[in-house]
Amino acid sequence: MVDRRKSTITQKTMIHECHIDTLRLPEIDAGCKYTPEIDVRLVAFWASQTHGDYLEIGCNTGQTLKAIAQHCPTKICNGVDWSGNQKLWDTQKTEIPLKVGSDLGGKVPNARIYDCDALSLNLHDFNYGCVFLDADHSIEWQKEMFLHLWNHNNYRDWVLIVHDSSDALHRWCITHLETTAFLKYLSNMFPVIHWVGSSCATAFISRRGQEPPSISD
Repeated sequence: MVDRRKSTITQKTMIHECHIDTLRLPEIDAGCKYTPEIDVRLVAFWASQTHGDYLEIGCNTGQTLKAIAQHCPTKICNGVDWSGNQKLWDTQKTEIPLKVGSDLGGKVPNARIYDCDALSLNLHDFNYGCVFLDADHSIEWQKEMFLHLWNHNNYRDWVLIVHDSSDALHRWCITHLETTAFLKYLSNMFPVIHWVGSSCATAFISRRGQEPPSISD
């Protein structure tokens, strides 16, 4: 069995790299229906910088997942979404995919697709170092998903990139308000950096020496 503790990038190193490299993003053509190009490039940066594989929760038809998988051909890029989800906010109903990962076309060998509730997945074997969260934007679901991720990543420091954080254009949309509240919850525990010019925020998660946070915090 591989001791994953020997393959890690520390939180301090990640934050240092963030401040150095935010303007040196990958030059990839990644404008997608639901995820702007700048956000895809930011995700691609962290997917390539962190140890471990990539996990996207809320991958829809797989446009962003495809861009990341092609940019990181040596990593397993996992995409999760649920075509049967009927619990989303009304503002997200149009984002329920008819077929999860359909844009991959079976032609991206390092991509894996899962059509299910992400909370039902056993994530121990996913070996993720970078997670892009762009699914149910209610604060309670995002907290629950974060704790699910926390409990399945025992060793390495990792990054959690949260999409649809509040911006000037959508600041009164309920999904953005809920995501902003979730980021406030995260920022009480971990460094959170909001990216200028994008609707992404990155939380730098460190598991070492900490007890699991309470979902009621």
